[in-house]
Amino acid sequence: MTYAPTVSIIIPAHNEAKTIGIVLQGCLHQDYPSDLMEIIVVDDCSNDDTPKVVQQYSRIIYVRNERNLGLAASLNKGIMASRGEIVVTLHADCLPLSEDWLKSLISHFSCGGVGAVSSFLLLERNRLNYIDRSFCHIYVSGWPLEKFGDHDGSCEISFVSNKCDAYRKEILEQVGFFDTQFKVANEDIDLSEKIKRRGYKIILDRRAKVLHLLSYHQRGLKKHFAKAIQYGRPQMIIRRRYGYVVNPCPMISVALIPLVAIAFLGSLFLQSYLLLVSEYSIFAFLSIILLRKRMPDFYVSSKRYMKLRSPLMATLLALPLMVYTYLTWGSSLTTIVAPLLFPLGFLLGRACQRSLNSLRDYRDFLVAMLVVPFSLIWDALYGLSSLAGFARLKKAYAQ
Repeated sequence: MTYAPTVSIIIPAHNEAKTIGIVLQGCLHQDYPSDLMEIIVVDDCSNDDTPKVVQQYSRIIYVRNERNLGLAASLNKGIMASRGEIVVTLHADCLPLSEDWLKSLISHFSCGGVGAVSSFLLLERNRLNYIDRSFCHIYVSGWPLEKFGDHDGSCEISFVSNKCDAYRKEILEQVGFFDTQFKVANEDIDLSEKIKRRGYKIILDRRAKVLHLLSYHQRGLKKHFAKAIQYGRPQMIIRRRYGYVVNPCPMISVALIPLVAIAFLGSLFLQSYLLLVSEYSIFAFLSIILLRKRMPDFYVSSKRYMKLRSPLMATLLALPLMVYTYLTWGSSLTTIVAPLLFPLGFLLGRACQRSLNSLRDYRDFLVAMLVVPFSLIWDALYGLSSLAGFARLKKAYAQ
């Protein structure tokens, strides 16, 4: 290896005693000159045995926050204390799967146009409980090792993976590091946009494989649904800065529900068929507006028409429900219920799509059935949290 810059691996940790020892072992066994590599653990005020585990390793630089600062602030603290030309951020539950992991990541920076490189984040799906398996199809925790473990090669992507990425330190200094407004989510999207707008590329290297040790601290339903709220809150900061919404479909679904009141009032003055046409027009208009503001696809080469899947599926599911309601209860009730059917079509369409994908890939009927109700609740919470975040942000800017 001819290109060998100095490297700093930053590991933020909060109550990670179960996994951080394994992760540190994986970092210390990297095939990279030890005099060119440093490992910094930033302990975000853990109250378990994380400090005791880390301090067993003499080569590790240990930094502790006196109070809980959050992910972005902890990463920034580690970056500012680092000396490497390349900074690698690695979560304390993400294990490098080979001794060449670091070398593979670093090799891309020999090209001047690369600003960040992401590892290929995998997880052992078969070691997870059924709840965690179900949520793997609702939001990304990693690519299943059983299916993608043998994938190779590199490609350009729109965003870093957040858990295991490498950056040029000079670029992080130029863009102002991670934004501490993002306490637990979306700091990766914000930083990716800053890097791209400086003219740099972000690369995914599938040779640099990292295993997400989710099976060591499996989540219950409460934690998964809390993730929906955490991910939804900062959406409007991204919208204000970059002009798009990270995940608009749950927002569309929740935002359309107030149309029920409009429909009820409209039913007093308009013919039923005119009201239905009006409702559908509003639904289509809002969907198009929000979906046009959807975030760029993860893979830069993704097809643009993929953005149409959600509104098409919502329409296909909503129309039969409207017809059934019309035939069963009559036109007046249909006009009132119709605005609920469009959001329900959005949420149900996404849930069915996720369920069918899980069934196609793994033939696991129990997981496929669980995905549907979990997805409906997760998206509803995400949408409500996004709208609450919008209201809070608007109030903050007004002040």
